[in-house]
Amino acid sequence: MPVSRSLRAALLATALAAALPGAVLTATPAAAADAAICNKYCDTRDPALSPQDRQPVSAALSGRTLVLHVDDADAMGWASITGGTGGDEVWLDRSMDGGRTWSGGSKLGDTKVPAGGSGWRTLMYNVDDWNNRGVGALRACGQVGGALACTPWARTTWNAWDRRTAAATALMMSFDRGTGLFGGNGWWTGANALTAVIDNARVSGMNSYTYAIAETYDKNINAQGGNFTNEYLDDTGWWGLAWVAAYDLTGDSRYLNTARADADHMYANWNGTCGGGVRWSTNGNYKNAVTNELFLQLTAALHNRLPGDTAYLQRARDEWNWFRGSGMVNADHLVNDGLNDACANNGQPTWTYNQGVVLGGLTELYRATGDATLLTTARTLADASTTRLTSGGVLREPGEGDGCTGDGPSFKGAYARGLGRLNAQLPDHPYAPALSTWADSAYTKDRNPLDQYGPHWAGGPGSTDYGCQQSALDLLNAAGGGTGGGLALLPRTGWSASASATGGGDVPANMLDGSAGSRWSSGTPMASGQSVTVDTGAVRPLARITMDSAGSANDYARGYQVFLSSDGVTWGSPVATGSGTGALVTVDFPARNARYVKVVQTGTSSSWWSITEFNAYG
Repeated sequence: MPVSRSLRAALLATALAAALPGAVLTATPAAAADAAICNKYCDTRDPALSPQDRQPVSAALSGRTLVLHVDDADAMGWASITGGTGGDEVWLDRSMDGGRTWSGGSKLGDTKVPAGGSGWRTLMYNVDDWNNRGVGALRACGQVGGALACTPWARTTWNAWDRRTAAATALMMSFDRGTGLFGGNGWWTGANALTAVIDNARVSGMNSYTYAIAETYDKNINAQGGNFTNEYLDDTGWWGLAWVAAYDLTGDSRYLNTARADADHMYANWNGTCGGGVRWSTNGNYKNAVTNELFLQLTAALHNRLPGDTAYLQRARDEWNWFRGSGMVNADHLVNDGLNDACANNGQPTWTYNQGVVLGGLTELYRATGDATLLTTARTLADASTTRLTSGGVLREPGEGDGCTGDGPSFKGAYARGLGRLNAQLPDHPYAPALSTWADSAYTKDRNPLDQYGPHWAGGPGSTDYGCQQSALDLLNAAGGGTGGGLALLPRTGWSASASATGGGDVPANMLDGSAGSRWSSGTPMASGQSVTVDTGAVRPLARITMDSAGSANDYARGYQVFLSSDGVTWGSPVATGSGTGALVTVDFPARNARYVKVVQTGTSSSWWSITEFNAYG
């Protein structure tokens, strides 16, 4: 029979008494004076009411053991001390910035082992502050005489159900809601961190942190030069790509308009020095790799999202024609930092981000033009960087240090992001093994109990901060989904469907309603030329569709062609053809930016063509 709350509490109290010999559990530990957070439950909840007790971290203190206990179901935690004597002190600290400070959450539930006891525990406290979007962490602390110790920081699995979402949650601990930036004032690195969070929402389906998009935008749209521009054109490019990603996720046109303003600002700084290209800064004429790679990717991406565009496509083509002839790509097929005063390769380090951004740019330009030679070139560059910039089989930045502040810690993430996008585009996904190897290594060798990552994916000493965290999240995003491209199920809010024929009440909208009890059906036997069209509401990356005829198992498409379009008018050649073999038909194709999906029946059968649920992935 069901166990009542009071009986369950009694049973758990008995269990705690056994775990903490000598403790008198009829006493109640004192609540901290500043305990004020209420989520599912309020602070100072009795641990006896917790349905779970996971113990992620512990610490030794003068022969005692401090343990942090977490309840993943309720997103709360408590501290205990065992092996001690009366008067031993135990409490929780709570931090809302990844363990950097905890002044507002110091000594929560501070209590002492009762006289005659050997162990004790605090009350339960919330890890996060949901009402204020605070992303928190807890640690257990104690004091015996003059000796004091604390466990490492840790948290529950709330918004951290796998390694990608856990890394995103750890990164959000560095988001400053006052400035709308990561780390308080990170500018171009903040653009990369925001992009990593947006990409994570896309690949994982976790939308808990999408509020950061609008907060960043609204608080900074008028900062510096306005529209996320400043004197450094690479900074502007990073922000432009962040707003393209924001548009892809949300469909909000203001983000796309800002990306256009960023691209136009960069284009205004294209000049004739060294025969063309965008200069790095408005205060000089240095031509470097990353600025021009960003311009390539941004202009191609804008073309792919603006029906009827010709201007951005021409700028992207001009950029690539100039870049490939500039000499910045050396004989080893690696990209050096830029050009010297004589307009020759300056021989400066082959930073990882210079190798990665160009891959994303070539992938976008391929989507815009269909020119397969662009992917051939991208593969040559990727083959070189995945071989020459690794140590022990794991990516390593040239001159990689032990710190996580400044510019360098963000470089590897930008590389992994670009490599992942190329890998998702290629039908054989050749770089999936490398991305998975690096991700596995970082997860096992470069991560602390709070899912914070350091600078060395192969392991080794180092600090943590949002630059390293962004890079790790980019890597995990790219390595996810089984293809190294992080394919994710797309939410269907605002989608619509139509069909060439419909049988009775089996209307096309039924295949988007999430119900296994409804379907779309043709109403007539399958015949070549029948079609269904789905409008996803906005141009977005698409790489897979599924058509499930569950409940009408014999009504799957006997043959099909899949077409994509950005405007619902121009379709071009099919991106995939094939034959269904069962109720669930899964169709993979090279990733393309599109809004509309049309499936044309090419087979015949006496059965109707039916789709219970239609889904798309990108």
